Amino acid sequence: MHKFSLKPRGLPALILRFLLTAGNIYFASANPHRFLRMIGTHGSAAQEKEWAYLQRPLYQLRKKEYISMKVDRSGEVRLTATNRGRAIARAMEAAMLSIRRPRQWDGIWRVVIFDVPNAKSANRIAFSQRLKTLGFRMIQKSVWVFPHECKKELDVMKKFYDIEKHVLYIESHSVEGLALKPRSF
Repeated sequence: MHKFSLKPRGLPALILRFLLTAGNIYFASANPHRFLRMIGTHGSAAQEKEWAYLQRPLYQLRKKEYISMKVDRSGEVRLTATNRGRAIARAMEAAMLSIRRPRQWDGIWRVVIFDVPNAKSANRIAFSQRLKTLGFRMIQKSVWVFPHECKKELDVMKKFYDIEKHVLYIESHSVEGLALKPRSF
């Protein structure tokens, strides 16, 4: 995420990702603690510095036009992610994606099949590369398998690469001819 000059685990990125899922956020500027608790930031640094802890990240996000911030007469602050901010939050979400791998295999193979049109070939290539980095194994050119639950992560990737209509997800107890063992993933 250095491309966007945001640290993926920093407070500005956390605020942006929270806005992506929550939509608009309203909070009283006199009580930033509630907002910090909402986005999951805890610790003495956040509590000691209070509003000052939030001012810099919010300023950075506003300056880069990732969020819009409006304060009404009562002092209530409204934060909204801009289109640009939402795109960056989705990119961060896709870049930070990882799949939990339980110790014991549940006996179900997850099969991902896709047929992405040539007009979206860059998306298809990036999607394939991301599947590979996440640990999926290719069994045919556009057919990949994985031994662990990955539906949510796959949905995030399909949406990010804009190929939702072209990807099929299958759960199967067996895949004939599959020589791979779940432990090899």
